Amino acid sequence: NSLLRLVIGMAIKGYGYNPEAKRSKFTTEVCNDLDLLGLSLDPDTIRKFLNEANTLLPKEKDEK
Repeated sequence: NSLLRLVIGMAIKGYGYNPEAKRSKFTTEVCNDLDLLGLSLDPDTIRKFLNEANTLLPKEKDEK
């Protein structure tokens, strides 16, 4: 859970990710940034962990 908390925290605060948005540039931005570092990651893998991390958000966040 700690790693997933880091993922969702960095997604929201670092990339401006909005968990309520239907579409997001987050996955593309993360893929591009990782590529710049020589660390490739499949976009589906990023989405999978982001969706899992979303479940850790407090309910009040989800209702806004």
